[in-house]
Amino acid sequence: MDKLTEAILEKLEERQALPKNEIQRILDQLKSGLYSLEEMLLQSGVSKEVLLKAKAAALGGIDWVDFDAFQPDLEMVRLIPKETALRYNLLCIGKKESKLVVAMSDPEDAFGLEYAQMITGYEMIPAAALELDLTAQINALYPDKKQGVGISAKEAVEEKKLEEVGKKRFLSLDFHEGKRPEAKTAVSLFNLARELSETLDMDHLLLKVLDAIEELCDSEAGSILLYDEILHVLYFKCASGEKGELLKQVVLPVAEDSIAGWVALHREPVIVNDIARENRHYKGMDQLLKFKTENLICIPIISGGKLYGVLESVNKKNGNFSDEDKAYLMFLAAHTGVCLANAKLVDELQDYFSSSLEILISAVESLDSGFKGHVSSVYKLSLALAKDAGISGKTYQVIAYASLLHDIGKLKLLALPEEEIQKQHSAAGFQMVKEIKLLKEAAPLIQLHHEKWDGSGFPEGLKGEAIPLSARIISLAESFVEWGERTGWKATVSEFIVKEGGSHDPRLVGSLEKVVKNLSSFQLTAAVSRS
Repeated sequence: MDKLTEAILEKLEERQALPKNEIQRILDQLKSGLYSLEEMLLQSGVSKEVLLKAKAAALGGIDWVDFDAFQPDLEMVRLIPKETALRYNLLCIGKKESKLVVAMSDPEDAFGLEYAQMITGYEMIPAAALELDLTAQINALYPDKKQGVGISAKEAVEEKKLEEVGKKRFLSLDFHEGKRPEAKTAVSLFNLARELSETLDMDHLLLKVLDAIEELCDSEAGSILLYDEILHVLYFKCASGEKGELLKQVVLPVAEDSIAGWVALHREPVIVNDIARENRHYKGMDQLLKFKTENLICIPIISGGKLYGVLESVNKKNGNFSDEDKAYLMFLAAHTGVCLANAKLVDELQDYFSSSLEILISAVESLDSGFKGHVSSVYKLSLALAKDAGISGKTYQVIAYASLLHDIGKLKLLALPEEEIQKQHSAAGFQMVKEIKLLKEAAPLIQLHHEKWDGSGFPEGLKGEAIPLSARIISLAESFVEWGERTGWKATVSEFIVKEGGSHDPRLVGSLEKVVKNLSSFQLTAAVSRS
């Protein structure tokens, strides 16, 4: 019995999913070689879900999490934004020094772990959740305050705990004249800050901030101006009130001749309660918009020493703007700055990753003048075959990465003869990407993308179902593209199937012509049109 089988059965026994006598019966049956472990366990009443968890736990040496016995610490749980938790089906359940323990339906989801680490700044320790879908648990621990429904006694205790956290954090700020907000306002601000941290959608983020500006200061209108560091100007990204749409056409220089420009230039907040006597106010704006500004407050949005824009609240409904209003908006601006910085960082990382892939692909294709477009063709056909096979989600994404990088190993073998490069590039590609967390699951597919259904492939000479489905997909895609390139796309899909189809998964080959025909933007559709 191999070590993995032993570990899986040990995990099932730990969870009392199987009695000892049943485990012994399974061991005896396995010795016969007639049944696989999975078949035996399913026959014994072990669900696929539990089997998956046992395998994941055995492979990773990680714990299982039973939510029936889970006692949540809301502050700890919400270290991971709700949007991230829902997107990657994970939940923070503990903290070990500077690391977070997260329960996941798929504890091998490297991308989800990497993303959560990037957003929170904490390193993640994965644990396996018994449930395949954690949506219910996540929603229960991140209650929607807008529903207006009654809460249970347990939820009331959690709400009280959250209120205390919000008060402590908000009251730690330095307010003018020793003023302190009411607990209700403190919790409202804390909840708002948490909501802002849960989205990387900039438009959604700024609309939430805009609503908060009016609510906190009880004003007629609010606006958010973002800073363009290339043109050195401010532009109205969003604005409320009846003139909000008109304001979006206005651009202000970062200079002394407007209040917003002055605040951005000096990075200091400003309260103006008598606008008629304020020289920095551009009165032509009121005339243009047919709007009368009575008073306003303007706060710079800064994070990490970098200017992102300014917040404005205009025309307080009752009386003048106060230092308390300024403190509220400074709190809001600080969190807005952090969220804008995070959103920009994610965009930059995504752009950087995409650019890096493009550079690598261009480098691979430059190795042979007749190779241009090869990677793109394999990528498109692999994804089309995967989609036709019903593959989606994370597995689909892994196939995308692997098909884009399937020949990357050639870059490591440039000094070798062409024949040796062809033999060794898949193993070399595996070595190049296996330590990259985001590509860890794509690495085996890169290594096995030349394996063939009939056992004639390399480097392992695997056969049939022993080759992962995702690798079989990329193998077929590349074989078909290479065949088309060799023949100048003058032959038909049917001819390919007759000549080379026997070395590939018959189910995938059976859908090849239909899949290729649907790729209307793909060069190789020419082969179908002649069929």
